Amino acid sequence: ITTADIDNGSSDVCSAVTLSLSQMTFDSSDIGVQSVTLTGVDASGNTSTCVASVTVEDNIAPVALCQDVTLQLDGSGQAVLTASMVDAGSSDNCMVSSVLVSPNTFDCTEIGANTVTLMVSDGSGNTSTCTATVTVEDNVAPVLTCAGTYSYVLVGGTVTIDPNDFATATDNCGMVSLSANHSAFDCTQLG
Repeated sequence: ITTADIDNGSSDVCSAVTLSLSQMTFDSSDIGVQSVTLTGVDASGNTSTCVASVTVEDNIAPVALCQDVTLQLDGSGQAVLTASMVDAGSSDNCMVSSVLVSPNTFDCTEIGANTVTLMVSDGSGNTSTCTATVTVEDNVAPVLTCAGTYSYVLVGGTVTIDPNDFATATDNCGMVSLSANHSAFDCTQLG
């Protein structure tokens, strides 16, 4: 600020008044109301002061920067996304006070590309957002349990087996389809 910003008509009866301020520059540590002293000095060295309140505001929104990420589902079919995973270096002229991402939880129904929003806020209530793509993947293999030995009876010289008869499977994302490498048998394969 300058003395002209604070001065409201300072004068002297005999000479011009030289004005000065106790503080002319401000930064983010000064946000809020600051008391500033205006000092006037005449040609004879006489001084007078007054105090003014200067309100320092931050009206500049942060810069939100996003990056796309890939997220793996865990053994229970869940994944949690943190804001830091999506944040690509968001910044503010003063200081970023919070970074939030929404949505931040995913499950098996969201496998594939999902759009999330990153919201960056500063201490003055200014906000900025950006979007990113979160690709959710399921790389957890199903757990297969076989019954061991299972007997089938040939009917008319053939039998077709169903793998669900001798095996069970569980998976973090629900239903599993079973298949066998060989499902049709005849008399040449007894034993």
